[in-house]
Amino acid sequence: MEEVTILYQNNIGVAFHWDKHEISNSKKIQLIFRNTGLILDYHQLFLFSKQVKTIIDNPKFCEDCENNNTCQSLLLNTPLTELKFTMSLNELKEMRDLLIGVIFQLDLKSILKYFEINTEN
Repeated sequence: MEEVTILYQNNIGVAFHWDKHEISNSKKIQLIFRNTGLILDYHQLFLFSKQVKTIIDNPKFCEDCENNNTCQSLLLNTPLTELKFTMSLNELKEMRDLLIGVIFQLDLKSILKYFEINTEN
């Protein structure tokens, strides 16, 4: 397998970028969760995290459902307009953590690079 740099991972998935791959120079991030792999740029990651937060803040559950946290009834839009996922509230919270974690790592790397701080000791 080609070398990757893991940016962030949690129970639902992992986010990384390829070290030596045709997409490595395009600043795209590989996001893997469930059986799905998405390749997104920073802006798309940010939009995706906002879409997840919107659903977490205002979930629309079935009226009589007793399993709101685990029922995969919430429709999640993605930055790719043709692609949507159904997820549970618990999965959405994990997805939010994954997205915020990778965005944080990207921002941190950008700040360290801007201030020319070498983190490879």
